Amino acid sequence: MVASEEEVREMLTVLDRYKYQAEMMGQQLNMLTVTERELGAAWNFLESFDEIEEGSQVMVPVGGGVMVAATVSKGDKVLTSVGNNIVVEMDPKDAAHRIGQRRDEVREMMQQVKAGIEQTEAQAQELSQQAEAAFQGLQTSKEQGL
Repeated sequence: MVASEEEVREMLTVLDRYKYQAEMMGQQLNMLTVTERELGAAWNFLESFDEIEEGSQVMVPVGGGVMVAATVSKGDKVLTSVGNNIVVEMDPKDAAHRIGQRRDEVREMMQQVKAGIEQTEAQAQELSQQAEAAFQGLQTSKEQGL
């Protein structure tokens, strides 16, 4: 059975939706990647916190890709976010553990998003082939005067 022009248009509309969905998931993956890198940098710093000497100079991110030099004042606590804009004092090792767990969660989300992208792209590829075949069939039937 030959597809109608309307069915081919519907297929192309669905293909556009797949493309948009894959783009959105790609943006989500980019945001998760940035978050994972930031958590990794924080984890690395906290893991080596005991080795840093008081008075050492470190670069501290202040947002927007900007960093400022700061002098380390040794203490036994660090401030860490626990969510919903709540910051608490923690032992550096406890904070590193917490950040490590969050990093693992972000990595899991990244894997889920990657799988979603792959699935969407596979569905789009399959539908693209179907749409192309349907369009070819439509063209052939028009040429034959059917």
